[in-house]
Amino acid sequence: MAAKVNEFVNSMIEDVVTPLLFNPLFQKLKIEKLEDLNYKGILYGKALAKLISFIVVAIIVFIFIKKM
Repeated sequence: MAAKVNEFVNSMIEDVVTPLLFNPLFQKLKIEKLEDLNYKGILYGKALAKLISFIVVAIIVFIFIKKM
């Protein structure tokens, strides 16, 4: 169940939330995905995408535990 929740959250982040929030930035930088951001070979976009995903999962877990 946890794997499916993680898969769902990752899909929501990659396909819905990130494009909505960062679409103007993506157009200026001429990139497709957040993971493509890099500076001299350092792929900081991947770390940023993982951080956003972690924050969303943490919020979902917090709300779930609080409701219990």
